[in-house]
Amino acid sequence: MADSGVQRLQSVALRDYRVAVSFTILFAVMSIAGTWWFEVPLRVPDASSPSVLLPFLCGPLMLIYGFIALRRYLRQRKIGTPVLEYSPARLGSLFSGGIVLDKPAEVTGDYTLTLNCFAYGERGHDGERSPLSTKPFWSGKMTVPKEAAANGRISFTMKLPSGPQLPPKSRETYWKLDVTAPMRGVNFFAQFTAIRFY
Repeated sequence: MADSGVQRLQSVALRDYRVAVSFTILFAVMSIAGTWWFEVPLRVPDASSPSVLLPFLCGPLMLIYGFIALRRYLRQRKIGTPVLEYSPARLGSLFSGGIVLDKPAEVTGDYTLTLNCFAYGERGHDGERSPLSTKPFWSGKMTVPKEAAANGRISFTMKLPSGPQLPPKSRETYWKLDVTAPMRGVNFFAQFTAIRFY
């Protein structure tokens, strides 16, 4: 029997910010290790030592992930952690819910909601699953006027797919809901995963 209770999911933005920070620290440590621990001469590097490549490879990667982490930190400060509230729906029916904003979002345009359906591939020898494809099997999109979220909640209703629009029943599916909107500085973005349908 399906669970008819209201489900609540937090946006994964905070997790993504922490991942970017972790990679920034990792590449910074590797760059420093390649420069000092292995005593790599920066002016006249010894080409016979593979460690000479560490600062030149890890340095740019550190800057790239540092920039990503900064953008995600600024977004996190501006919008906080939105929460998705919804009741599990049957495929082929209407999916209704709302995104509760953690902080007032000073968006300059309407919200765009994109619901994507993906399929898992076969389990590997380690038991882990990977996405069958980065391209969604099905994608639905709708727009919510920014004025409709003035009370701090983005309410929506979307039609769910069914039948041939979905992956074969032998494939396990997973869903993602992306919410975007233009905003001064860093655009509004929230993503929700582990959404349950039946």
